[in-house]
Amino acid sequence: MQWWVYVIIFIVTQLAGGVAGGCLNLIEIHFGLDIQNSVSLALLTSNVLAVVLALSLRPAGLTWKHTLEGWTRPERRCYTIKALLMAPPTIFIVNIVGEWLPTPPDIVGSETMFVLMNSGIGILTVGLLGPISEELLFRAGVMGRSLQKSEELQESEQAPSNHRKLIILSALLFSLVHLNPVQMPVAFILGLLLGWAYAGSRSLLAPCAIHIFNNSIAAVLTIIYKNPDVTITQILGSRTTVGITVVIAVFWLAACIFMLPTSKKMK
Repeated sequence: MQWWVYVIIFIVTQLAGGVAGGCLNLIEIHFGLDIQNSVSLALLTSNVLAVVLALSLRPAGLTWKHTLEGWTRPERRCYTIKALLMAPPTIFIVNIVGEWLPTPPDIVGSETMFVLMNSGIGILTVGLLGPISEELLFRAGVMGRSLQKSEELQESEQAPSNHRKLIILSALLFSLVHLNPVQMPVAFILGLLLGWAYAGSRSLLAPCAIHIFNNSIAAVLTIIYKNPDVTITQILGSRTTVGITVVIAVFWLAACIFMLPTSKKMK
């Protein structure tokens, strides 16, 4: 299956979620019903549909056995472990740098995030189902078939050296389809890490875990501070604390990159 099919699936399912939200809104207006969690139900609809459609296309290499090999096979486990350890400092550094740069427009709006975090369905969708559906589409879907062809040709030493191109393509698409300028830079950097983890491990274990971790942190902070726009600087309390944490994160990330082994160079 061509990679662009999975992008179309994402767009179609997002539109389906929008239609579902519009229908719920009309029901509320015309029938005087108070449908709680209508925004969450709309988002749930789009993500469930995305998962169903993605699985129906059987992305390359997407089986339980193949997925578990991301941990059971030593040459793939090293990528999984390294990616998991790189995730916290990467997420922190990207977000803190984003706070220092001019803030892009927020098309979605923080109000939507706050509404979602006041619903159990919204928390489940944002924190768990959303990451799984997006990894099925943008890693297993966009990258899977090309990586499988590369793997099949490795024994004859004819494997194409296009892994980096696939990772960048997947990350770029992942950022663009969010259609929200304020999310795009973070989504692109996170997408590079997710793509690297998938290309190295050939498994969705690390990408899904990292994506769930990232979204869950955002959800937890929104719930605790009751403010989706809360910044890292506000949470840490002072610039000194922020500076110390940034230094720790940089050294943590550098140690992961230069000290943790990988079984082979990325093609």
